[in-house]
Amino acid sequence: MEYNILNYDRKIRERESPKRDFHIGDILSVTTRRCVSPRGMDGVHDILDFMMGVDSLKTHQLPEAADHCIPYLLQQHPQLKDVDKSEINEDNWQAWLEEQVVKYGQKLPVEALSLRNRVIKDYMNVGLLDDKEFIFTSLGDDSK
Repeated sequence: MEYNILNYDRKIRERESPKRDFHIGDILSVTTRRCVSPRGMDGVHDILDFMMGVDSLKTHQLPEAADHCIPYLLQQHPQLKDVDKSEINEDNWQAWLEEQVVKYGQKLPVEALSLRNRVIKDYMNVGLLDDKEFIFTSLGDDSK
């Protein structure tokens, strides 16, 4: 079951600007599905909450929100489409992130989704996460 975010029982955040600068690690955590944000999951929550226009997505909603936001992030920053995530692991992610900072800059502007594009599933009403996994906690294989 899908709901437009306007009909979802969340408070839509009032923003002064539909754009905000985010650390490249926050952005790449979403686009690569590897948690490489210097702020950890707080960075992932922050960027997805901003893009979806909500105060706080629940942890089980992050994969769905990420699925929805990735195309918009890559549209805004097409240079990130070819970022190689194949060698990221728990031991080298910080060094890898530093390389990305040098290549793309520490922060990039991110535009929030328009109201009509803010659609998320209401898992509270449909039960469990179906076949979705919580991808942000793993640096392993993303073959799903």
